Amino acid sequence: EGNIRYSGFPEGRGFDERGDGAVIIISDATGELVAEKRVISERKYVIGQIFVDGLSTADEVENAISTEIEKQLTGGTTNLRLELCGVLPDGALHELCVIEKREWDGLSELEIIDSTLCLPDGEYLAKDTTLRGEFYRSLAAELLSDDATERRTALRALHIGLAAIDGRNFTEGGNV
Repeated sequence: EGNIRYSGFPEGRGFDERGDGAVIIISDATGELVAEKRVISERKYVIGQIFVDGLSTADEVENAISTEIEKQLTGGTTNLRLELCGVLPDGALHELCVIEKREWDGLSELEIIDSTLCLPDGEYLAKDTTLRGEFYRSLAAELLSDDATERRTALRALHIGLAAIDGRNFTEGGNV
């Protein structure tokens, strides 16, 4: 007498069932029970992140997305959700819907989540003689830091501070 347990999913149905779907085949060919994992799914769901810190143009961002897509296509049909993270200069993010609609061999679904922060035009703000410029200059070292976490924190502070100076409500991803 033995136990039988459900050990996964044979075919993923959504991003909550990621990776290759498989079953466990148990055989008794030699008098001993042998368990073998066998991948049987035709499609898989994958979630990935792309850190875009250091990229400065829409072409560089698009190339990073293309590289990650190619890396994730390992046979079968892939459903891919990519999250873009980090800090980008103003205008460096291409229209994501154009990339999402592109045809890729082996890619059934592509969803791109934009979690980037946009760095405003530093040259303009650095020369600005108003309180906006002074506030920018007080954060400039952190905004240009080699530490990505420090840059993100400083950028969020900049967005909140500039919104307050302008008398606007702060919204994530809002214009500066």
